[in-house]
Amino acid sequence: MLAHREDVSTRDLLSMLNVPLEAVPAVVEETGRLLAARLSVASADDASAAPER
Repeated sequence: MLAHREDVSTRDLLSMLNVPLEAVPAVVEETGRLLAARLSVASADDASAAPER
C-alpha cells in the first residue's frame, strides 16, 4: 500500500497495476461502460422501490 504522502505518477500506477500504456484508452472505456451499467441498474432499483405518487 502506498503512503498517502507519496507522489505517484500515472506511469508508476500503471506499472503497479501491470497495465501497458497502450491499453489505457480501452481500460478507461471498459471501466466507464461497467460503471454506467451499474448505475443504470441502481437507478432502476431505486425507481422500483420508490413509492408511487
